[in-house]
Amino acid sequence: MRCVVDVVGSSVATSVGVALALGIACGGSAESIGRSRGVPDGLAGETSDGDAAAPAPSVPGTALPEPGPAGKPSPFDDPGCPEASEAVDARTCDPFAEENSCPLGWDCFPYVEYPTDPCGSEVYGTRCEPSGTGAQADPCEAAPCARGYLCVASGQGTVCAQLCDLPAGDHSCPAGLICGSVDIKGYGVCF
Repeated sequence: MRCVVDVVGSSVATSVGVALALGIACGGSAESIGRSRGVPDGLAGETSDGDAAAPAPSVPGTALPEPGPAGKPSPFDDPGCPEASEAVDARTCDPFAEENSCPLGWDCFPYVEYPTDPCGSEVYGTRCEPSGTGAQADPCEAAPCARGYLCVASGQGTVCAQLCDLPAGDHSCPAGLICGSVDIKGYGVCF
């Protein structure tokens, strides 16, 4: 299969980039026609079948890497991960429950732990932690969040935001706020 890229009125670097992108999609045999379309002499080369083709650019940062030494993978090869493992669900309490199953002075809060291994999985869950007094938009550094709130990153720093049950379509957010997703699977906060 042969793909021919005809880029008119664009820079040589753009033509080469488009040709390389299509070359990958077309099995590695993309060509860019340039000389017959007014590309200045010296910027378009000839292919083995006589068509004009743009050479690899000499702009820093655009050259393709050389293959790795024989027997060793190229530094750009992705070894991949073994079979993708599912995220771990480690819920020990329910932050929406009327009855608090946590010890006195503690409340249930959702959390996520990110993997330290590139092929690891996230751990999503809930756990009992000391409860604070932080309410909607209160800085988390001033006081830990109260029951029913979660410390989230925002444009104003880390602040407490009211939890909402995103999958259940919870619409209990205060007027002017909506239930939006956070990076803790199955939970949302009022933004």
